[in-house]
Amino acid sequence: MSIKFIKPLMLVAMATLFMTNACSDIKTKSITPEGRLDVLGPTPQFDNDEPASDWVLIGTSSANNITTNPIAGIPGIGITSADDALLAVRRVNAMVLATPYLSWAWSMTDHGDGLHPVRIIVGFKRLDEKDDDGFFSLAKIGLRSSDLPKHSRALSIVWGDSALGRGSMRMALSGDGDVAAPLYMPRGGRENANKWWMETVDLSEIYQKAWPGESQRDLAISFIGIAASPDKPGHRGRISGIVLSR
Repeated sequence: MSIKFIKPLMLVAMATLFMTNACSDIKTKSITPEGRLDVLGPTPQFDNDEPASDWVLIGTSSANNITTNPIAGIPGIGITSADDALLAVRRVNAMVLATPYLSWAWSMTDHGDGLHPVRIIVGFKRLDEKDDDGFFSLAKIGLRSSDLPKHSRALSIVWGDSALGRGSMRMALSGDGDVAAPLYMPRGGRENANKWWMETVDLSEIYQKAWPGESQRDLAISFIGIAASPDKPGHRGRISGIVLSR
């Protein structure tokens, strides 16, 4: 497996992310006064069986489907798709317009045709909404709205089978006819598999593409994490240093 080496300064920055606020006893992770929120930072204390209260984990305790082993010296979470949906998300509290930029690094295996089963998922909610029922659901990857922190919109950020689809958005129906969460593809391609890639996307821009015309003034991010769809078992993705910033 070939690994694309990351510049030393970038590697130091990524390592710093994982030493800061990895897991805490609080129920929700909030932004710092500097306008930054380190979402994903596994340490030896990251526990699949007894996660901290600000994490939601589903289907991770069997078959070692989620690991925190570094690759090429880069710390990160590895997740392998299985016959059932897998999920590891962190409850967060951040306004989209205050911290719109989502950054991370990922290294994905060659999964063949279609979308990679491992993806980043983001949940949104409005501060004025009392009943957030996950109308735009993640049922397409085997997750019910009740499995996740309260939200009214959800987004999947996926790795595609072709680099030509970079920046594209897909809207689809789930198998049971519900409105499925939009799929945004920032990168893909077999030629890019098994290498580390840094990404930064503007969530406010993606949200506008998915739900044009909706105000983002009172729009908050309620969770961010990783999931694996059961439609392609046995494929692995590694994700490192998920950060929200302004």
